[in-house]
Amino acid sequence: MPMIRIQQPRAFDLVGNPIQVAGESLTFEATVNYRVGEGHDEVSGFFTGGGGVAFLQFQAQIQIPNGAAFKLPRLFLQLFETSAEDGSEIHTVTVPILYGPMILPGYQGYRINQTFFLIRG
Repeated sequence: MPMIRIQQPRAFDLVGNPIQVAGESLTFEATVNYRVGEGHDEVSGFFTGGGGVAFLQFQAQIQIPNGAAFKLPRLFLQLFETSAEDGSEIHTVTVPILYGPMILPGYQGYRINQTFFLIRG
């Protein structure tokens, strides 16, 4: 059974900055680690998720700093737990996402209608 479940974003969702993340987790000391990258650069950190006795919902924002040196707009969002036993990475979940600010400078969101898909802010 997966200990971390990502409900948002879904695979190949178009995301902005910050990246909004939501789901459920059952991790040691309620800590969920993250990594966002595309093979050339990565942003990493952690946030508080669900705790030790039950799955709890979480919502977090992952801020991508201006200095991130991503070369591709296709990123991989990875959430994982660090093992309390030996510090290794466990329960890793990966979701491929599309990073809107690299596709369209000034990207803030999108609207679907008959004539266009992206809106600049």
